[in-house]
Amino acid sequence: MSKKLSEQEVIDKMKNKKALVSLLFLIAVFLLILANEVKTALSDLVIGLSNFYLFYISLFSAAILLLIIVFSWHCPACKIYPGRGGLFLSHCKQCNAKFK
Repeated sequence: MSKKLSEQEVIDKMKNKKALVSLLFLIAVFLLILANEVKTALSDLVIGLSNFYLFYISLFSAAILLLIIVFSWHCPACKIYPGRGGLFLSHCKQCNAKFK
């Protein structure tokens, strides 16, 4: 039996999820940009990785981001997908729990 979360707990849990997704997105984008920009004669030695590896690391981080979104993006109150809107959702379309 799950306990009912207070409105503030729902808001806090959703803020944490949004922060995690945003951070992982920024890491994936940064790695993609880095892999694209590191195409100089010294590209094999920049931060110890060639851009080949950086590209695949960035794709791997994007895949991890997608998996986190698919398996954990649900409303903390009703445990159902809250509807379209991603990081900009203000409430759950199923149970009307507020996220902001």
